[in-house]
Amino acid sequence: MKTKTILSILCGVLVCFVGSSADGALVAATDSSSPGGVNNVTSDTATGLDWLDLTASSGISFDNILLQFGTGGTYEGWRHATQAEVNDLIVNSVGLPLANQPILDPIAVQFVTFFGITQTSSVTSSVAARGRYNDDLTGSIANSAGSAFVAYRTGSSFLPDFTEASILDDQPVINSVVPISGTGHWLVRATSDTPAVPEPATFVQAALGLLGLGWFVKRRKHAAMSSKS
Repeated sequence: MKTKTILSILCGVLVCFVGSSADGALVAATDSSSPGGVNNVTSDTATGLDWLDLTASSGISFDNILLQFGTGGTYEGWRHATQAEVNDLIVNSVGLPLANQPILDPIAVQFVTFFGITQTSSVTSSVAARGRYNDDLTGSIANSAGSAFVAYRTGSSFLPDFTEASILDDQPVINSVVPISGTGHWLVRATSDTPAVPEPATFVQAALGLLGLGWFVKRRKHAAMSSKS
């Protein structure tokens, strides 16, 4: 009975693992050393970058975030993504066009789920994952925060469905000293800086090994019962 239960659980784990591969290159993970709680990090295996959930930095000014990147800071080890990195994430890794679409794109829904809802509107039934990025790595431009977002609306009798993804080079508009309501920060780090976790292949090998062990135990019990009879 115990063997059957173990096999059932392991089969369920394998099914969940196979199902998660449908998410493509994005994998949700938890880093307890960073803010945001469970599944606060999204790893992009295509680019080798980790992304911190937008909700983990929402409502904080651009300049204040910069002060927290150093040793002992709240966002130690992280940095602002560049415009190119945000573009690569949305367009190439996820596959969303930078445009308005008169549909409810399931990819956008999944994207917002991964990175967190920073803005909602009960009037338009829309939600968005919005964040700020660093538009200038040289440090020579003041107010160097651009913004990028993915949003969708579920629609109603008077408002149709829609999906929008946009990257705005709006540094003249955004004051880096003032936090913007409903906006987080696109924070990244190399995946090599992520706390070590078992690779997917390791999970599969371990599961297959336990399945084999369960089969071996079951065979031995069956053989022992046969010999007694």
